[in-house]
Amino acid sequence: MIAAAGFLAGIVVASVLGGIALAVTHDRNGPALLVASFVGLWVPLVGAALVTSTSFGTRSLRRDLGLAFEPMDLVRGSLVAVVGLLAAAGVQQLLSSFPDLVGTNTNFIEDQAKSLLGAVVVVGSTMVGAPFVEELFFRGLLQRSMVRLGVAAAFLQAVVFGLIHVTPAEGLGNVGIVLGVGVFGLVLGLAARHYGRLGPTMVAHSLFNAAAVLPVLLR
Repeated sequence: MIAAAGFLAGIVVASVLGGIALAVTHDRNGPALLVASFVGLWVPLVGAALVTSTSFGTRSLRRDLGLAFEPMDLVRGSLVAVVGLLAAAGVQQLLSSFPDLVGTNTNFIEDQAKSLLGAVVVVGSTMVGAPFVEELFFRGLLQRSMVRLGVAAAFLQAVVFGLIHVTPAEGLGNVGIVLGVGVFGLVLGLAARHYGRLGPTMVAHSLFNAAAVLPVLLR
């Protein structure tokens, strides 16, 4: 319930802060709207994790949600990232005969790449913020809250993870987006289950996003 409440609150707060940023700046493609949207989404997600650990756990994010890191996680995470990239690429390849079903949720990167501030926001949000917050929420809170379901928990959180990346403007292209991101989320979920902590998946998530972001920014 707390995970669901945090998720819904994130959507609402992100919409409100995004609306305020848009009203102030009148810029749909500027970094202010992007920052407002991410902050609005992430604060409730992290809050849900903290509330769960504090009220129903041991008050240790390490013990309750697996928020732990060790140096070898850099290697483990790199391997997980490669598997995730191959899996996501495999999905895109399977859909290649149906181009209408292949979309992208990275168009905002090109808009932000036009300014240094925008590029910094993109790098910080996709390679640092998202890997930390989304792993803590999806592979930490959400997946562990369904631990009694066994490996099925990894599949269920992957479905939700894929669905939150829906991009309305992409229409049918969301089929490819949801499947690609969902498959990557499954790889992360299985890795989190195997290693028992989030260090490797945070590294993998960051590298996966870097593979999508950096080629656009460095054009």
